[in-house]
Amino acid sequence: MRRFYLHKRGSVYYAELINQETGIKMTAKSTGTRTQDDALLVVAEWLRTGIPQGHAKEKREKGTVFNLEGILGGIKHLDLIAADAEKIAAILKDRGFLVSYTVAGGPGSQMVAGFLESFWTYETSPYIREKAAYKQSMTRGHCTLSLGRIKTYWEPYFRGKRLGDLTRNDIKEFSLALPSKGLSTLTMNHVLACGKTPLRWAYENGLIAEDVTKGISTYGGQGKKRGILESEEAERLFAEASWNDPRAKLAAMVALTCGLRQGEILVLRPADIGEDVLTVARNWSDSDGEKCTKTGETRKVPVLPALRDELRRQGKENPYDPVNGFIFYGIDASRPMRAQSVLYAFKDALESIGVDHAGRNILFHSLRHTYATALSERVTEAQAMKSTGHKTSAMFAHYSDHQTEEGLEAVGKASEAAFGNIVSFRKAASE
Repeated sequence: MRRFYLHKRGSVYYAELINQETGIKMTAKSTGTRTQDDALLVVAEWLRTGIPQGHAKEKREKGTVFNLEGILGGIKHLDLIAADAEKIAAILKDRGFLVSYTVAGGPGSQMVAGFLESFWTYETSPYIREKAAYKQSMTRGHCTLSLGRIKTYWEPYFRGKRLGDLTRNDIKEFSLALPSKGLSTLTMNHVLACGKTPLRWAYENGLIAEDVTKGISTYGGQGKKRGILESEEAERLFAEASWNDPRAKLAAMVALTCGLRQGEILVLRPADIGEDVLTVARNWSDSDGEKCTKTGETRKVPVLPALRDELRRQGKENPYDPVNGFIFYGIDASRPMRAQSVLYAFKDALESIGVDHAGRNILFHSLRHTYATALSERVTEAQAMKSTGHKTSAMFAHYSDHQTEEGLEAVGKASEAAFGNIVSFRKAASE
């Protein structure tokens, strides 16, 4: 069997080497010579020392070259399907020749932005269906918030990028660029998580070949600490401040003296108001509506008598259903007043008594911090956690690590401080 053929293309000789085992000719290769004698010498050298391959003209043993020609010929001419291409690409990636790959029509061919948006779309997300099937909580509000972060930060950065082409370095570069947006540490970690979660899920479910989130660190450092009200400010808030909505004032009083979350307050009904306790069994969000509490558990919280009476009075003013309706009723019977309305009224009231809520980072939720701080100075941690509904000591410590002037004074003055607050709230509740 002949070992090769020579032929001219223009003025240059090309050689077609023949696989001695199969008889198949390999792709014609230029000898770079213009005479037949020179071409014969070049081919003889190839057969003796190896056939040059690639741009670097690296010489490779002829058996390897022939085998590779057979493989490439098969890939070129066989009737392959996407699964075959996936296997070939996976082998090349495992051997380190590919960093990432995308098979046309495969799950990795979809755009990163489209995948992330679909992942956080509550109605259609397979991830949400999984959560529901395993009785794991995932609220519509969380999905809406995550979707907003995807559209604001992830989509512009990865526009035009396909899911299967993502690498760990891409995610790392994104995480390094995020601090330039001027976000707090907490917000940056939330933004990072709302992309890492779907990408890790994509890897675990075989949509991409590599966990591109592995080894991507979260941001360290502490964000801006949430402020709390001093006792004197809390008393003035209910005795002197201007409130544009009495329902918001009452809601703030419940947060401060009972430690309820805003959603737990808004969903209160007359049946939840006992003689000396509030039963906290539900929560409310504008996106999810009425649902269980954050911990999924019902708890009872002591309530001051004057505040109890004011809540009952407020419940009777519900124009839709004064018996079973929301105490903090809204524009129709199906929902309580909006959380934003309470927040705006709270901020306006603080401003009316000269409290810089923005500079001190005082939010409506700060009232719950104030309550936890007061409890931590007067009762045991276990008793306080039952009242606030915290699941762990670490989280309760996060809420109660503020110090007030009362906490620095003698234990004897603590009772006086607590009694003074109660008198102030009683007066405010009966206005």
